[in-house]
Amino acid sequence: MSGKQRHSHALQDAVKEVLLRDWDPIGIGGEGAAKEEYDVYVTKICVLIAQRQSVDEVIKYLLWAETEEMGLQADVERARRVAGRLVQFV
Repeated sequence: MSGKQRHSHALQDAVKEVLLRDWDPIGIGGEGAAKEEYDVYVTKICVLIAQRQSVDEVIKYLLWAETEEMGLQADVERARRVAGRLVQFV
């Protein structure tokens, strides 16, 4: 595995951990069987932060996932807090 691939996997793992631990809009982060629940969002978030998109772009994506994909109420403060953590990975 190349250094770039290792970095990509490490970034994906870090994003996945933040989504489960800090974002977790459906409240399943503590469930062992739910570790892959938010994987569908990890790649897009990695692309956004690797492209050095603004925190606002990451917030918009998280809010879209919460409202459009999951049908939940938007939690802007949580999205802002989580996006701030995510963009620090690059």
